[in-house]
Amino acid sequence: MNTEEIKRLNYTKASSQIEGIQQENKVNHPNHYTWLQDLCGVEVIDITEHMDFCLGNAIKYILRAGHKSESGYSVDDKAIEDLQKAIWYINREISRIERK
Repeated sequence: MNTEEIKRLNYTKASSQIEGIQQENKVNHPNHYTWLQDLCGVEVIDITEHMDFCLGNAIKYILRAGHKSESGYSVDDKAIEDLQKAIWYINREISRIERK
């Protein structure tokens, strides 16, 4: 790791803490992808990075459903949207397999 990378990591860590209070790191570790950390010690990316694109995205949307908030959406509306996205990726993967 070079000096510039170390500085960037230190900045990221420092910018995610304010007076010792851990704040959400919306770029590197957003809450809607890190909620599994407390349950089983992994983030969503720890699972999906071992999968192909469509299946990884389907799992990503399934795992974040109900954990992501967005202005103008209720938590339930956002969860439904995420689950619909997961279905879209699953259907795309099925189509890819059928075309083989």
